[in-house]
Amino acid sequence: MLVFFALTVAAQGPKADYNIKGDEAFKNLDYDAAKSWYDTGILKCDLYSVSQMTKVWFAFDETTRNILFSNIMGRCKNCLESQLRNDNKDTVSINLIINYYKHGIGTAVDNGMVIIWQQRLEELRNPNRVLYGQNENRLPREKARMSFFVGYSANLLAPVGLTVGGVGQSVGWYLRFRTNLSFNDYTEEYDSDTQTIIGGLNNGMSLPESMGGKKVNSLIATGGIMIKLDPAVYLSVGVGYCSREELYRFQSYGVVDSNLEGEFWAKKNASSFSGVAFDLDGTFRMGKSFYGSIGASVLNLKYVYPNVGIGLFF
Repeated sequence: MLVFFALTVAAQGPKADYNIKGDEAFKNLDYDAAKSWYDTGILKCDLYSVSQMTKVWFAFDETTRNILFSNIMGRCKNCLESQLRNDNKDTVSINLIINYYKHGIGTAVDNGMVIIWQQRLEELRNPNRVLYGQNENRLPREKARMSFFVGYSANLLAPVGLTVGGVGQSVGWYLRFRTNLSFNDYTEEYDSDTQTIIGGLNNGMSLPESMGGKKVNSLIATGGIMIKLDPAVYLSVGVGYCSREELYRFQSYGVVDSNLEGEFWAKKNASSFSGVAFDLDGTFRMGKSFYGSIGASVLNLKYVYPNVGIGLFF
């Protein structure tokens, strides 16, 4: 069981009203109310509220933390980092950030960052010792850590797809492939809306859809960047290739005797297209592992199809 670290935020003057009410709720073990009051202070980056919210976080089990605190603790970490950029001698904030990286509060567990901040804390306690080659007034640079993900992706045109990618501290990348699993080949093309082909070696009439007379091949392949807007929210923008082929099955007849000679597939150009595809999606991280996404793709600079997806970070 984790032993909660003892921290107090001193020299801040009188407590704000939301902190007083949060302390009362925390003392009465009303953690939901305490969380709500302290969150008011976190919006203002009140370091006392951040410290107290961390205590509330420790009061919940791991499963509940992932559900209730996924966004809040990320904002707490952002406040601590902002404070340390302005004053990297603030030992209270340093102790807090050490525990955030040690226990994975609002971020992934990162023992490397724990060591860096412990060294900074030791340097402040023993200024005559040089523990690492950094200027005292410089904030230790956080290591770039890439989280990878994989998931199912679909839209109305291409309902079966796969997305893979990775995200770092602030930006990432993704690759996405979607299809409708239809890959029919064809031997003819026609532009007319009449479903009759006359020309070459084929004279034919199309079969009705009820007899399997129509197929659609769809394919979308895109890739792009992901921008981290929040610890649990990403915006992705991508570009790639798209194709939609509308095919019809024809029965061919002899030119002279009009006897049935066979069947062939032909692409109807009037309702088929290929060209550039653009993606714009929002990805929402749920806890440490799961995510969902929603957005849209613009195909051939003309057609808009909604996108959805689910997957896992690892």
